[in-house]
Amino acid sequence: MPGIVAAFCGASKVILTDSARLPHCLQQCKKSIESNPHLPTTCNIQILGLTWGLFISNLTKLKGQIDLIIGSDCFYDPSVFEDLLVTVSNILENNPGAKFLTTYQERSSDWSILTLLNKWNLQCKHIPLNDLANSCEIDLLQLMQDHTIHLLEIQLKSSLFNN
Repeated sequence: MPGIVAAFCGASKVILTDSARLPHCLQQCKKSIESNPHLPTTCNIQILGLTWGLFISNLTKLKGQIDLIIGSDCFYDPSVFEDLLVTVSNILENNPGAKFLTTYQERSSDWSILTLLNKWNLQCKHIPLNDLANSCEIDLLQLMQDHTIHLLEIQLKSSLFNN
């Protein structure tokens, strides 16, 4: 969904990804495109199988093509945190100046990505949702109900917030 929204918001190129190990998920990406006949024709939308933690040839296809990675609730299971962050780190290393925006729902106080961010040369900036919600006139409390959700901007340490 974030990629479809990006296309509607004016992105010139969007790459929708899901696990290369799950072809039915890639088919769902294709169906998402087909079910949105009003997508701008100026946007080049591609689908790519990408499995976190696996450095297959599809990952090298992204070199020099990415300026923004958008992830929606990717940190849902601690067993995937490292695979996700090593993949993001690799993509960011091959795309100078790129950043990763993602939401993170607090599910357990025992879950943390801080150690993994340091391990993979990443740093995180918390973006206050209240400011964002106010600028869009969104009732954030109603939208989130009783969930605690954070918006994070992750970049390589060496390039963090120089842009």
